[in-house]
Amino acid sequence: MLIFSSSIGAIKETKRTPCDKFDMKDLGEADVILGIKVTKTEKGYLLSQSHYMEKLLKRPDLAFAVNKLSWYAHNPGIPHWDTLRRVLQYLRGTIDWGLNYKGNPAVLEGFCDANWVNELMM
Repeated sequence: MLIFSSSIGAIKETKRTPCDKFDMKDLGEADVILGIKVTKTEKGYLLSQSHYMEKLLKRPDLAFAVNKLSWYAHNPGIPHWDTLRRVLQYLRGTIDWGLNYKGNPAVLEGFCDANWVNELMM
C-alpha cells in the first residue's frame, strides 16, 4: 500500500487501521515501486522509470527488442538494428525524464479500463 499525504498525522492514522487487522511492515518512504522510481523534490514528487532504463542499458535484452521490432516487418534486417540503436539512444537521452506531481490536485487518482471483454459491439 502506498500512502501520500501532506500531513504526517494523516499518514499515521491511515496506517493504524490496517495494521490492527493485518500483519504489515512499514517500509518507510517509497524509493522504487512497481518499477517506478519515486524521488522527492522541493515541489513534490517525481515518478520516473530511470531505474528500469539504467538496468536495460547495462544488459539490454536484444532478443526481446528485436522480436518486438520484427513484428512490423516481413524480413528483419539492418533497418531493425538501426531502429533498435535509435530506441536505446532515446532511452539514454530521456533517462531522467518523469512525471512531476506538485500537490495539486490534493488527491492523485488513476483509472484503467482493462475489461475489453465486456465491451458491447454495435
